[in-house]
Amino acid sequence: MFTLYKPAIGLGLLLIWSMAGAEPSSSLPAKSLQERIQLGQTIYEQNCSRCHQPTGEGVPNTFPPLAKSDFLIKNKLRVIDFVMNGHDGTVLVKNKLYMDAMPSFNFNDEEVADVLSYVMNSWGNKGGVVTPLEVAKERTKKKPKAQ
Repeated sequence: MFTLYKPAIGLGLLLIWSMAGAEPSSSLPAKSLQERIQLGQTIYEQNCSRCHQPTGEGVPNTFPPLAKSDFLIKNKLRVIDFVMNGHDGTVLVKNKLYMDAMPSFNFNDEEVADVLSYVMNSWGNKGGVVTPLEVAKERTKKKPKAQ
């Protein structure tokens, strides 16, 4: 059995939507996994940590955790899509169902790969890498959501 959590209406939701147009931090390609993780950390801190917290623990009953996340490893392409196109609907994380409202971000393929590689290698997650090629392939599958 799982519990449904809905995002709080108000400041938190307003904050995530105002961040949707945040400028990415770097557009230089990473040379190694370690460099990709370092670049991804900067992107995460500037764009994701307000909702998912600097610790990746999220906000209880509002924003799902990224730390030790089963969701991240279940479908990498779905996570890539969430970062590129945002998400509005339910998401199951650690056996809890969240009513998710996540904005899209104006990241290039390198930046999506960097931030997701950082998240996948942080806070007790099992590791992994997202490549710019994977992001580019996913980007060609779907068009951004109309606003």
